[in-house]
Amino acid sequence: MTISLEETMKRVVTFAFLILIFVCSTPVVTSAETSFTISPPPITNPKFEKNESSGKFDLTLISISSDNYSAGGGGGDLKLRHAFTDFLAIDGQIGAYAIGGEYEDSDRTTEMSTFPMSANLEVQPYKNDSFNFILFGGGNYQYSSLTSENDNDEFEADLYLSGFQVGAQVGIFLDSFLLSPFAYHVTKSGTLETEDRDIDVDSVDANVIGFDIKYIPWNLSLSTLLQAAEQATDDDDDQDSGDSTTLIFQLGYSW
Repeated sequence: MTISLEETMKRVVTFAFLILIFVCSTPVVTSAETSFTISPPPITNPKFEKNESSGKFDLTLISISSDNYSAGGGGGDLKLRHAFTDFLAIDGQIGAYAIGGEYEDSDRTTEMSTFPMSANLEVQPYKNDSFNFILFGGGNYQYSSLTSENDNDEFEADLYLSGFQVGAQVGIFLDSFLLSPFAYHVTKSGTLETEDRDIDVDSVDANVIGFDIKYIPWNLSLSTLLQAAEQATDDDDDQDSGDSTTLIFQLGYSW
């Protein structure tokens, strides 16, 4: 089956956003919808003390499948925080992931390496020994290297995205467990650069609601997410992109 360059570029962008969605370890949906997951929040933990420095490392494995494509891979990310007072802190995050996939209706394969980064200002208006509340907001940046190829041609592109996130996280301490509900809004937009031309990538917005569970004695959090979703119809060709199933396994260590 012959796929045009325009269709190839469209599929590469689609694949890239699928990966960008799941690299964040939470399913991103349109701004008109909301997603709930058991997964890590975008900051290290839901409590900080004056002059305290903390961090978290998450290891992630991802598997995505649908009627039209399948993909798999993994990576990790590091989050660090420093608190200036009991009220104010800053944090930063950097990650690296590699994921590959293929389309069922052709021999084309797509691979991507992506490197997300973000930084937040955190405000902690309330905290005690059993409950605390944090507001956060900041900017994000992401560089991705994309390759799509089959027996006849190869297509390469660089994807540059930036945006912001803003949200809140609650910490509930229950004996040996820390329960951390969180919610945030994230937006990304940017440019897809190829050898022939540059393509503007429109803004993608998401509302995300999640829940992190940590076993305090070991400083470990373990998350497994199985998500099945029906994809929206493509307005350009009036075709459904197929239902998708995503499995995410994540192990986190904090200090």
